[in-house]
Amino acid sequence: MIKNNLSALLSVHILLLDVLIIAPFEAVCAFPEPYEVAIKLTPSVFLLVSANKNKDLIGLGTGFVIGKGVVATNAHVIAGASYVVAKRANADDYYVAEDLMAYNKQLDLAILSFSALSPRADAVPLRDAQSGRGRLCHG
Repeated sequence: MIKNNLSALLSVHILLLDVLIIAPFEAVCAFPEPYEVAIKLTPSVFLLVSANKNKDLIGLGTGFVIGKGVVATNAHVIAGASYVVAKRANADDYYVAEDLMAYNKQLDLAILSFSALSPRADAVPLRDAQSGRGRLCHG
């Protein structure tokens, strides 16, 4: 399941370096209320549970959809995992990760593939972070 794909990691790193689960906004006066951001982004945020080969729990965290069936999370959440399962809040369904697309311990970034998510979850809109803009974190 684990493979290093440097080109994929670099592509994602360029997009996510300053915007991991961050939604920048144009001006302070246009800054939405936190509940508005939560309502919009929550369908794309998942609880991730990782387990070792003996199926013992070894990690717990969140991840968010960045593309069709592709979820970004922190590397420490899945470190040493043989299995990773994603679940939405207030939902009974869950999804099993099929592949580790990229992993970087120094950046604490991991990219996972969940093909069953493709039609069911929209990607979190990512934008370039710019100095002077407000930001709100979710996840």
